[in-house]
Amino acid sequence: TWKYVDHSRSLFNYSHTLPGGAQFIEFSENHGALGETALMDVWHLSHGEVFVGHLGSRFGKLSWWQAIARHNTFVPFFTVDGHSVCCDIDEACGRVAPAIVSMENCLTFSRDHSIYKVNGTEYWKSGAFVRYQLAADEIAFRRNLDPSYQPPKGYNSTYELFTGSKATA
Repeated sequence: TWKYVDHSRSLFNYSHTLPGGAQFIEFSENHGALGETALMDVWHLSHGEVFVGHLGSRFGKLSWWQAIARHNTFVPFFTVDGHSVCCDIDEACGRVAPAIVSMENCLTFSRDHSIYKVNGTEYWKSGAFVRYQLAADEIAFRRNLDPSYQPPKGYNSTYELFTGSKATA
C-alpha cells in the first residue's frame, strides 16, 4: 500500500526568493506552513521499512535516523546521492574515509559539537576539515602519552592531507 502526504504545491512558491526578489524565505507568509510540511515529511518517512533518499542533508539523515528509532532496528537504505552514513553533510566522503577508522567514529562524530573551527573560505571549495583536525590532534595526544605510538594505517593519509607531513616517526 502506498501512502503519501498531500501538500498544496502553492506552499512551495519561492518566487520571492529568486535573485531580485524582495525577501528571504524566512519572511514568507508560508513560512509556518513550510515548517509543518517538513515535520510531516520526516514523520511520514520514518514509517517506511526501507529508506530511499539522500544522506547528504540533515533532512534525509534525520528521516532515516527517525525510522531506525521508530522501528527500534536498523532500517535498510539506498542513498541516491552516494553519500555515506558516516560522512557529515558537508564532507567529501572519499577524502574523509581514511579518518573513519571505527564504527564508533562513524556514529558519534559531530563537527557541530566540536571545538574546531570551519576552515574559512576553503570550506566552500572542499568542505569541512574538522575530521582532519581531530585526527591530527588525536595522534599528537597519543604521542604525548607514548612517544613510540604509531597511528593506524588509515590515519596516516588523513594526517598528511591536513598537515602536509607524515604521521609516522
